[in-house]
Amino acid sequence: MTKRFTTPLLAAATLAAAVSAHAGEDTTSVSIGGSIGASCTASAQQVELGSVQSAELFTPSGVPADITLTVNCSMDAPYAIALGNAWAYQSQVTPESTLELEMVDATLGGIPLGPTGSGMQYTSAGMGGDETLTVTGGIVRGSGRRAALGPVTTTLSNVFTISY
Repeated sequence: MTKRFTTPLLAAATLAAAVSAHAGEDTTSVSIGGSIGASCTASAQQVELGSVQSAELFTPSGVPADITLTVNCSMDAPYAIALGNAWAYQSQVTPESTLELEMVDATLGGIPLGPTGSGMQYTSAGMGGDETLTVTGGIVRGSGRRAALGPVTTTLSNVFTISY
């Protein structure tokens, strides 16, 4: 019977010694400063205009085009989308046959888009993941050049500017 009584007593004494060994500990806080910046990326899907007559590129509204943008901005980060300097060139044999295009009458969510800095922009806040947005408008021939004839594949560069 003595043996049973000694074992619990010995365990209790060991536990008391372990608790008293940590009786002098304390905790502290660390202040962390800095700035976490927002980030945004954007991409656009290819637009297929199909077979277009040259004259269609000369109309004020151009050839109708819907451009699907994928925007990914940090959660709650404010951003704005406006038109960039949308020009595309497809060089042919002579300067007169260079293709020059631009986007006109662009809207996003019913909001007209204008050049960066014009105040005509779409504003939103990031969702922290991909957002799909559709810009509607027209593709027209840019001023100063004649449209190229025949099949053409080209890239419109700087179509949109995203500010965040």
